[in-house]
Amino acid sequence: MTEDSLAGAPIGPVGPISARTASVAAFFDDALPTLDGWWQRNGGYHDAVAELHQRLIPAGKSVLEVGCSLGNLLAAVCPRYGVGVDLSQGTVCEARRRHPELQFAVGDAHSLPVKGEFDYVILQDLVGHLEDILAALRSLRSAIGEDTRVVLSYYNFVWSPILSLAERLGQKMEMPRQNWLSMNDLRGLLDLAGLEVVDQGTELLLPRRIPGISGFVNRYLAQLPLLRDLCLLEYFVARPKSLSVGEEQTVSVVVACRDEVENIAECVRRTPDIGAGTELIFVDGASTDGTWDLLRRIKDAEHGRRDIKLIEQVPGFNYESSAKAASARSEGMLALGKGDAVRKGFAAASGEILMILDADMTVAPEDLSKFYVPLRDGQADFVNGVRLVYPIEREAFRPINFLGNKLFSLVFSRLLGQPVKDTLCGTKALRRRDYQRLAAGRDHFGDFDPFGDFDLLFGAARLGLRIVDMPVRYYRRVAGHTKVSVLRHGPLLGAMTLVGFRRLVWPRCWRRLRGLFGVRR
Repeated sequence: MTEDSLAGAPIGPVGPISARTASVAAFFDDALPTLDGWWQRNGGYHDAVAELHQRLIPAGKSVLEVGCSLGNLLAAVCPRYGVGVDLSQGTVCEARRRHPELQFAVGDAHSLPVKGEFDYVILQDLVGHLEDILAALRSLRSAIGEDTRVVLSYYNFVWSPILSLAERLGQKMEMPRQNWLSMNDLRGLLDLAGLEVVDQGTELLLPRRIPGISGFVNRYLAQLPLLRDLCLLEYFVARPKSLSVGEEQTVSVVVACRDEVENIAECVRRTPDIGAGTELIFVDGASTDGTWDLLRRIKDAEHGRRDIKLIEQVPGFNYESSAKAASARSEGMLALGKGDAVRKGFAAASGEILMILDADMTVAPEDLSKFYVPLRDGQADFVNGVRLVYPIEREAFRPINFLGNKLFSLVFSRLLGQPVKDTLCGTKALRRRDYQRLAAGRDHFGDFDPFGDFDLLFGAARLGLRIVDMPVRYYRRVAGHTKVSVLRHGPLLGAMTLVGFRRLVWPRCWRRLRGLFGVRR
């Protein structure tokens, strides 16, 4: 690492930044006059953070801190050469004044303005503010070598109600909406970014200074089983692992749609070309609003530019007869569901990697590229979209849907034997060869899933595929209406839970019981 690499570094953002990132920068610029006061008021927490990093990072090393604020933590680890990067111009200027022995620059964590290898990289309370956590972790590659250690810390989300109350009572600095990440989430994202966890832990059960009590609680009680899980501070130490980029593969994106005439054109425009080539497969569920006619016009207009296939979920459906449409719906012809549409789309797909995209674009089509990379590079066999990490746009989730999704995610994680944070996100990806094996064994669970999500997840678990969660932002629908009904689909979710238990969990339990009693058959 050259120690003059930041000489004359600009006081200003480096490159374009997103609107969310700009709002975070503006927030901390505005908060600058109050930072010292909050630091002193919550000195117990900040002292614990400093002590943790002093324990993990030997003095005299080269250290980069991303999201350095006033530079106090960077100074506390006593680096031989220290560099701090922060979005806020105001805090960077103040950090330079307070710590002239260190170097500071304004920059975006998603595109770091520093190059070279550091001994240690610190990310403390940063991931909650990031626009794209995975992109930011991958950007660290410009500043790390094979012996670099990344120290990432964040607060335990079980403390969210307490911290929110402290903000309302004026006992803690009020923060912008934070990303929600468990330790499993962070470990998974580090892995996808090419970072191997070598140490992890929790600290600080009692963040307030109480003479004679807080020291004992945090040093001894905080390390006991169960109490460890209630600590405020979570941390990881990770090192880079060798990354191998796989060969580019072809991709098929299946879009199940019904009455989405207002969204289809934008969906085609925004879906990126991925890998060695991307085909778009639209499966229309007997729309009556002109969606099918528009799809045919778009296919003709895009001929030679985009590879587009059109499939009728209900073959021979008369789109011009509204009376027939009403009759078909009343007879249940159109109640086949998204799961059936996805299966028809996958059957017609030619791509080596299969993806699902919802036509309402509540998950941005641009995010499909994130799903491709782990499959291409062999980091995952099944990539599952997760809408519950980043703050959800207002009105995107009805409260009852949010709670139901959380409940079923917890239940299905137990059933699958792998942590799956969001079972009902419509965006998923897997290799076509794995899907063909999954489809061949579909009778094991039955063919009654109207969504297609559990059909895929159950099948992936049974095959022993590595399921990886991919955080995505979830936006409110701007046109059309939702096809999900809590009253109609809730009982189906309950039924699928029972099927999953009977087919996935009970056989494991039965084998253990037989083993206990020495029964071999």
